[in-house]
Parts: sequence; structure tokens; C-alpha cells
Amino acid sequence: MNLLFIESSIDPSRGGVQRVSYSLYDYFESHGISCYFAYYLVGYDKIAENKKLFFSPNGNKKYLLSIFGEFISKNKIDVVILQGIHNGRLLSVLNSLRNKYHCKLIYCLHQTPDYYKYYKEGFRPKQFLKRLITGKTYMQRAELRAYKVVDKYILLSRSYVPYFQNLFGIGESYKLDYLENPLPFNDTGNKITKDKTVLIVSRFSEVQKNIKSALRIWKKVENVAVEEGWFLEVAGYGDDETMLLEYASALDLKNYKFIGKANNPLLLYERSSIFVMTSFFEGLPMTILESQSMGCVPIAFNSFKSLPDIIENEINGFIVPAFDEEKFAYYLLKIMNNEPLRIKMAIAARETSVRFNIQNVGKKWLDLLENIND
Repeated sequence: MNLLFIESSIDPSRGGVQRVSYSLYDYFESHGISCYFAYYLVGYDKIAENKKLFFSPNGNKKYLLSIFGEFISKNKIDVVILQGIHNGRLLSVLNSLRNKYHCKLIYCLHQTPDYYKYYKEGFRPKQFLKRLITGKTYMQRAELRAYKVVDKYILLSRSYVPYFQNLFGIGESYKLDYLENPLPFNDTGNKITKDKTVLIVSRFSEVQKNIKSALRIWKKVENVAVEEGWFLEVAGYGDDETMLLEYASALDLKNYKFIGKANNPLLLYERSSIFVMTSFFEGLPMTILESQSMGCVPIAFNSFKSLPDIIENEINGFIVPAFDEEKFAYYLLKIMNNEPLRIKMAIAARETSVRFNIQNVGKKWLDLLENIND
């Protein structure tokens, strides 16, 4: 069997989706499945050139038909996996090529199904009229279009299936399924003694990640942090980096630093004691799974439905009522001041993260691929 992943970038250091794809690539190849990649932003030199296709998502239909048709035909692609790419022209092209080359289409939504609620759409007359007529935003229509075209539409949690059906007005459907994200590394951390580091690993996109809230929370605990030698480390990159640096400076924060893009986040999780997430919304965040596997105890706002799939409150992490910064600071201080509790929760976090390892999640993928070709 030959698979083609289509995504924006394929470098695993770019983010969670890329690390998921690369983990599946390693796993599939070890099971005799050949994997190929199509991308339009950032490549990855550890993937062979003959397995990669760079394309322009803004190309016309003739261009896309030509470039993807040739690649799919030459490499005898059986299944195309779209990692959150819902470009209408590309979907139409892939639908045509599926009929011609008898390949299957799988779409993976790497967000909560209601993510579109958090984005403001600029005014464009044509899109405005469509919204008036359909009652749906551009992003809603794009997801619904993807659902109608593909053979399988994959969500990140069992809880998202009925939620998606309700949001998009879909009844019971053989197309809908769910698969959790796999951990991108097999080994769990063995370090019990950790640095006094509170860690954030994130893309700097405030519309989703709400990092300003995390900085305000750190301000609430910084007196203890300074006294006890704790530091906040913020790893990441993105359009809002300058704004966040200025915000941290305006708060006059102590004991913190922005450390840039995390090319190897594994090392950060391994030495850090606590991981914090203050996002407005998420799908099934890789950063929480990764932190748990390395014994870095997570604290997160209860702002997305899949969080209880990952964190059992006060067992392997803390679930904080959404956007209650006082309560978040309380839990943060609780674990900063209680080393035996932190160690106990770190061990539990490592143990529960096993269910997300690549062997367990990969087996579910193999089952899906086998069934989709029946």
C-alpha cells in the first residue's frame, strides 16, 4: 500500500500535526507501507526527495490536476490523507483523481469541530452573501465540503463525533470516525528530579493559544517563583511573538524567558517539572501528551471537549475551569510547593500516556486502512 500525506509543512519541528505525520510515516514504513508527502510551505530534508511533492495551493485546477495526477500515478498512491487541508479546488481535483486512479481520500481534522467560532472573517461580498444564504461561515462550509468529498472524515476524540454531527447537521454516518494523535517518540522520560521550570511550548497565535493569560498567571505566582527559584520558559514561534514579548515586559515579569522555536521539545519536557496550557480551544493537543510522557505534569484550562481524554484531574494533571486565572494560579502554586505530589502525578502521567504511543494508535490506523480498501 502507498500513502500520500498532504499538509502545509512537513518539518516535525513546525508543530504537532507535523510530528503526528512523521510518527505515522515511521510506523507505516516499518509495516511495509510506503509514504509520500505533498506540501506548500516548509519541507524536511530527512524525507527523500523522490517521496516529496512541493505544490502551490493557489494554482489553477489544470495545474493541480497535472502535478497531483502525475505524482499519484507514478507512485501508485492507494490512499491520500489530508492533514486539515480543505482547499476547495484541491478537493475537487483529488475527487477527480480518485475516480481515475481508484485511490481513497481521508481527511483529518486536527481541531475541535467548533474552531471556526474563534476566527473573525474579513468582509468579502461573495463570502458574505454565501453566509447569509447558508447560515454558515466560510470555514464551516469548507469542513462540510471536505466531509462530503472524502471517504473517511477523522476526528480526534470519541466525544467530537456527536458534537460534529450536531454542529453540521449530519446524522449517523459511516464516514465519521475518530483516531487519537500518537506520541511522536516511543521512550518515556525517566527523570524524577527535575529543574524548577514551568514550561510553555506553543505556536504564538493568540487567537487560539491565549498565552497572555499564562503570562498573567505567572505574574500571580512570581513572588513564590523568585523566592523558590522557579522559572517560566516559553518555547515557540509565530506572528504574535513581538506582541507577547512586549506584553511580558509591560507586566514587569520576573524569572521568565522566551527561548525561541523548540526544534527538540523532548529535551524541554524531560527537564521541566510543570507544563501549562491556557488555550481558548484545541483538538487533542500533542504538547500535553508529550509533556505527560516525559513526566512533566500538565495544567490546562477546561476549554475543549477532549481534555478529559488526556487528563484525569489531580491524578496525572490538573483541569482548571475555563479561563479562571485565580484557580489556575492556585493549582500552579500547589504543585510548585509540593514535590512529593508532583512526583506522584509525574509517574501517573507517564503511565497513562502509554495508551497514546505509536504502537497503540498505529494499530488503529492499520485497521482503518485495511477496512477503507474493502
